[in-house]
Amino acid sequence: MGRIVIRINSDSNVGRQRTDNEDFLEVVDAADLPEKIYAIFVVADGMGGHAAGEVASQITVGSVITMLIAPENQLGTIPEPGFLKFLDRTFVRANQDVIEEGVRSPERRGMGTTCTLGVIRGDSLYVAHIGDSRGYLLRDGLLDRITNDHSVVEEEVRRGLLTPEEAWNDPRRNLVTRAIGLDDDPEVDTTSVPLKPGDRIMFCSDGLNSMIQDPEIETILSQGDAGTTVQALIDAANDAGGSDNTTVVVADYYR
Repeated sequence: MGRIVIRINSDSNVGRQRTDNEDFLEVVDAADLPEKIYAIFVVADGMGGHAAGEVASQITVGSVITMLIAPENQLGTIPEPGFLKFLDRTFVRANQDVIEEGVRSPERRGMGTTCTLGVIRGDSLYVAHIGDSRGYLLRDGLLDRITNDHSVVEEEVRRGLLTPEEAWNDPRRNLVTRAIGLDDDPEVDTTSVPLKPGDRIMFCSDGLNSMIQDPEIETILSQGDAGTTVQALIDAANDAGGSDNTTVVVADYYR
């Protein structure tokens, strides 16, 4: 296997209708990671009044990253099933941290956040996910969503109760059914995706995909380098109304 190279760019924008940014992201590249781990990126979209959404997303991202980069966890050597379980445990720990902060600060009780985590290990992308932030993979010009939204309308789409077109216009589409901080025992999705040279990974908060639909995302992702693509996606969300904070991470995989 040839040398793996990951090029990542990311940004978060408050949008055109909000004054505060409750999204939070973090990217860690190979220089600060154990052997065989080439990148970690996390997107979280907080919710809750009194700036609590911002607190929940920051606590969650910080907790997840702290567990992942701790040398004693030896992420590069854990077999795949155990590795996915470990990613699940990072979310469980973050969930506990958010709930405990709510106990310490009652005005923040009930705060929560989505969280979508990507870890590039060897030639695979490992994903842990809860809420309605998203992970996508662009391969050979075709866009594939690799996470399922944990939201009222998306779950109705999967059950055949709504069409995607109806879901796009449904006033409930921002209501999540799972999130960090809402339940003592969070249900986390985990998966792995084998990567091919030339793959482009994109993670985002729903401030992007609630403004522009997947065909437009695919078109923008198919053009330019990671940096210009991140900015083009944020610009497109704001041009479409920018009703929410928008956070985007783009990672290109080469070998």
